[in-house]
Amino acid sequence: MKSTTKLLICLAMDGLDMLGGWIPFVGHVYDLIQTAVAVYLFGPIGLINAWEVIDVTNGVDAFVPTMTITYVLAERGKK
Repeated sequence: MKSTTKLLICLAMDGLDMLGGWIPFVGHVYDLIQTAVAVYLFGPIGLINAWEVIDVTNGVDAFVPTMTITYVLAERGKK
């Protein structure tokens, strides 16, 4: 998959997390899906996104673009 496509997916998922991640239960399910997508896109480094599942309030993780940060770390590791 192209790097640009991965970045767009990460930005879209972080945007959705910011918009709807604060809804109880929906936010937790979305965080699990987001972690699975991150592992699919980046391999084991995608497990960084699992920290969002730990945040039971969903108040903090909605404002941290974890998928985009993971993208930057994964791309930086390639070089």
